Amino acid sequence: SVDRTFLPGVKSVLLEAATALWEGRSNFISEAHFRTLDGRPLVAIMSMPVPTTEEEARRVPVSFVDVTARKAMEEELALERRRLQEIIWGTNVGTWEWNVQTGAVTVNERWAEMVGYTIAELSPISIATWTGLAHPDDLKASEAQLAQVFAGALDRYECEVRMRHRNGDFIWVLDRGKVIERDADGRPLRMSGTHTDVTQRKRAEAKAARLAAIRELILRCDRVILREPDETRLLRRLVEMLVESRGYAFVWIGVPRQDAERSVEPVAWAGAAAAFLEGVTVHWSDDAFSQGPTARAIKTGSPQTIRSIADAPGLAHIADAAARWGLVSVIALPILVQGRVDAVLSAFSVHADSFDEDETALLLEFAANLGLAMQTRRTEAENEQFRLQLDRAALGAINAVAATLEKRDPYTSGHQERVARLSVAIATELGWERSRIEGLRLGAMIHDIGKISVPSEILNRPGRLTASELAIIKAHPQVGYEILEKSDFPWPIRDMIHQHHERLDGSGYPQGLTGERIIAEAKVIAVADVLEAISSHRPYRPALGLDAALREIEGGRGTIYDAEIVDVCVRLVRDRGFRWESPDPAAADLATR
Repeated sequence: SVDRTFLPGVKSVLLEAATALWEGRSNFISEAHFRTLDGRPLVAIMSMPVPTTEEEARRVPVSFVDVTARKAMEEELALERRRLQEIIWGTNVGTWEWNVQTGAVTVNERWAEMVGYTIAELSPISIATWTGLAHPDDLKASEAQLAQVFAGALDRYECEVRMRHRNGDFIWVLDRGKVIERDADGRPLRMSGTHTDVTQRKRAEAKAARLAAIRELILRCDRVILREPDETRLLRRLVEMLVESRGYAFVWIGVPRQDAERSVEPVAWAGAAAAFLEGVTVHWSDDAFSQGPTARAIKTGSPQTIRSIADAPGLAHIADAAARWGLVSVIALPILVQGRVDAVLSAFSVHADSFDEDETALLLEFAANLGLAMQTRRTEAENEQFRLQLDRAALGAINAVAATLEKRDPYTSGHQERVARLSVAIATELGWERSRIEGLRLGAMIHDIGKISVPSEILNRPGRLTASELAIIKAHPQVGYEILEKSDFPWPIRDMIHQHHERLDGSGYPQGLTGERIIAEAKVIAVADVLEAISSHRPYRPALGLDAALREIEGGRGTIYDAEIVDVCVRLVRDRGFRWESPDPAAADLATR
C-alpha cells in the first residue's frame, strides 16, 4: 500500500509511459518514489510492457523492485565524491590515474592548470603527456623510482620533478603515487596519485642555499683577507674565489688612475670570459668610454647594476664584446678606502637575474670588508715603516751609548754586546716573538749604562774595591734607570736595566726583588751577564772560563736564577756549541733592521 499524497514522480512516470507508447517501445521501465503505510520513503524500479491494444491496457502486469537501499548508498557515494572533490580542490592538489598497461591517464583540472592548460587542451592525455612535460633530468629519477615500486621494493612513489609550464618556465611538483591494482602475476595494472605545486618552496630553498653560499664565501674571503699580507695577491685570490663559488662568467677589480684619460687599470681578474677586457677601454672621465657601470661606480660611489648590457644606453663600447662572450648582466661595486673610491669590483653573469637585492646586499658587504682590509693593510704598512725608523734611531742611540761606556772601561770592552748576543739566543730558544727579542737585545746592549756615573779609576782598578766603592758600583742599575726616565721605548728597557742584578731569592740589588716581581727580560740578562762575566777577563782576576761560569748558574738554578733560562743557556753552550766569538744570526738580523 502507498500514500497517494507522496507521488512526486507520478506525473513524470505517466509522461515517460506515454512517450514509450508513442515511440513504439515494447517495454517501459522507470524509477518511482513512494511512501509506505508506516511513512518510510520507498524508491522502486517499475517495469511493465507497453499496451498496444485496449484489451492489453485493461490488464497490465507491473513489476516493482525495491531499490531504496541501493539509492541511499549511491547518494552517499555521490556526497562523498563531492566532499572529496572539494577537499582536493581546497588543497590545490592535482590528481592523476594511470592505466599502466594501456598508458591512458586521467587527470583533474588542477593537474592541467599547474602547467598552464585545460584538460581539453591536453587531451588525449596519456603517459606520453607526462614524459613530454617532465624535465629530462628529473624524469630519469622518476622512472628509476617507479621501477622499484613496480617491483615491490618500494610501497609508494614520491619524487620532486620539474614540469615545463605553457609559458616556457619550469615549475616544481611533488609527484606522489601508489599502485592500486595488480594482476594475478603481480604486474601493476593501475596507479593513482597527486601532484602538488612546490615551486615557491623550491625557490625559497634555492634562495636560502644561494644566500648561505654567499655568506660562506664571505667568511672564506675574510679568512684570506686576514692571512694574505700582499694586497695584489689578495685581490687576485678574492676574484678567483668569487668566480669559483658564485659561477660568474667574469670578475675584475679596476683601480681609477689620475692620468690624462682618467683610465681604470685592471689589477685582478678571473673567469672564463676574462679575455673580455682585452678589447675594452674603460675611463672614468666624461668621454665615450666612461658611461659603463665601472665608471659610474667610481663617480657616484654607489653600486651599479645592469640587467641587460645589450639594451642599456651608453654601453656601445662594451656591448659587442659582451655579446661575443655571452655576458648579459653586470654589477659594479665601489671599494671604499677612507671614504674614497679606491677600486671597483665588477662581476659579469650570463643570466639577467643574477644580481637581485639579496645578492647585491651581500656583495656590498664583501666589497666593504675588502675596502676595510685594504685600508688596514696600508695603515699597518705605514705604521711598520714608522716603527722601523724609530727602532733604527733607538738602536743607533743605544749603540752610541754602549760605545761610550766601553771607551771608559776598556777591560770590559764588548761585554754588553756579548751579553746581548747570548740573551737573544736564549730568548729565541724560549720561543719569544721577534719584536720582544729585539727589545731584549737593545736592553742588554745598555744594561750597564748606569756605570757612566762610576769613576774610571774604580771601573779599571785591578785590586779589591772598598765597601764605599762597591756601593758606588752597585748603584749603577738605579742610575741607569734614572738616566732613561724620560725615554719612551716600546719595550721595558728601563726595567731590564733596573732589575738585571736582582735575584729570585731577594739577594740581588738595588731593590731586593723576588720571584715574579722580576720581569723575564731581566732574568735572561742576569744569567747571560753572569756567564759572560765569569768566563771573561777582569782587571781584578783572569778569565775563569765557560765551565766555571756554567757551574755558577747551575748552582743557583731555581734559587737565584730562573730554572728554565738556566737550562736553555746550558743547552746552548754545551749542546749547541754557543761561543761569544761566533756571530749569532738572530742578533745580526735584528741589528740590521
